Amino acid sequence: MSRTDPREETDLSVTILRGGKQGRVQLRNISSTGASGSAPFPPGLNADVQMVLKGKVVECKVVWARGRDFGVAFARPLSPSALKALLGTKGGVGEET
Repeated sequence: MSRTDPREETDLSVTILRGGKQGRVQLRNISSTGASGSAPFPPGLNADVQMVLKGKVVECKVVWARGRDFGVAFARPLSPSALKALLGTKGGVGEET
């Protein structure tokens, strides 16, 4: 799968939800259509997950996975204003850090 939007480098800590469990993910980059990050226990390829971005739950699908690193595609693209708000936030997107 190729990227359709340019990615912005980031160092955001977010919550990911899958199968009734939650975990922390460190995002490395994000765009309106997806993100990549790293987690101690990452979801597997093709897993449907939810990512908490600034208090909003975003539906995602894992499109690649290698070790602790993985990339997700958002089910619905983020608006330019939502993406800008995320990138302008210091600390975690889903919670205070």
